[in-house]
Amino acid sequence: MATKVKKVKWAVSGTEPEDLAEFLDNDDIVKKNGKKLPAKGVYRLRVRRMYVKPNKNQDDRVSVMLIMDEPKKSKASSYNGYLVRDGFNITEQGTPFLKRFLKGLGLSWDDFYNKSKEVEDGDRRELVQIGGTKFGSQETKEVHVRALLRESPADDYNDSPYMDVQRYLPADEDDEPDEPEDDAAEDMGDDEPEVEPEDDRPTLDDLQSMKPKALKQVLVDQGVKQKKIDKAAAGGKEDLVEAARVALGLPPF
Repeated sequence: MATKVKKVKWAVSGTEPEDLAEFLDNDDIVKKNGKKLPAKGVYRLRVRRMYVKPNKNQDDRVSVMLIMDEPKKSKASSYNGYLVRDGFNITEQGTPFLKRFLKGLGLSWDDFYNKSKEVEDGDRRELVQIGGTKFGSQETKEVHVRALLRESPADDYNDSPYMDVQRYLPADEDDEPDEPEDDAAEDMGDDEPEVEPEDDRPTLDDLQSMKPKALKQVLVDQGVKQKKIDKAAAGGKEDLVEAARVALGLPPF
C-alpha cells in the first residue's frame, strides 16, 4: 500500500522571522547601523560564555564573551547581539580587574574563589557557575552586567576598531546609564586576546597632582553621572580624587 504524502501545515504565519541578535555577525550589526560602531557609553551586556584556559605564561585566564542586550525601548537596541570580549588573568596583578567584573554581577570574591564550577570543553574549561549564579551551558536565566564601552583602535588581535570594556558598573548602582555619545567607527575582529592590555590609567599620585577641572574630566571619561561628579566637587578636591580613584578601580594607597 502506497504511503500518502501530504504538505505540512505549520501553526504559525508564513512570515520569515528576523535573525536572532546573538547569532548576527559584528560586521552585519555595524553595517545595519550605517557602518558605525556603538557610541561611547554605558550598555547592558549579557554574559554569554566564560572559558578558562592558560595564557602564554601558563597562568589561568578567564575569557568572557559578552553580547550587547539593550532593552527594546533603548535607541541602542539596534546594536543588540554585538559581541564584546574581555578577559582576566588569574594573577595577583590581574585579579583586581576580575573583582570589578564580579561586583558588576553582584558576586563576591569568595563566590569566585570558593564556589566556582566548571566543565571540560576540549582544551579549555567552561566556567558554568560562580556562587549561586549559573552561566553559559548551565544557565537557568539570562545574566547581565552593565559596562562603560568605548572604541579602541585596531591592534594585534583586531583588524579594525572595536568596542572595548573600560569598566563595569556595580550591580547595586541604581542610576540610569548615561546616554551614549554620537560616535562612528567600524567593526572588531573575533581573535581573542590572551594578554592583559597595558594599564594606561593614571596613578593615585597622578590624581592627587591634578586640578579639580582635570579630575572632573576623568570622572566624565569613566562614565560617572553628572550628579555624582557635582556631589564630589562640592566636597572639595579630596573628594574628587577619591571619586576618580574609585571610578578607575585604583587601590587606596
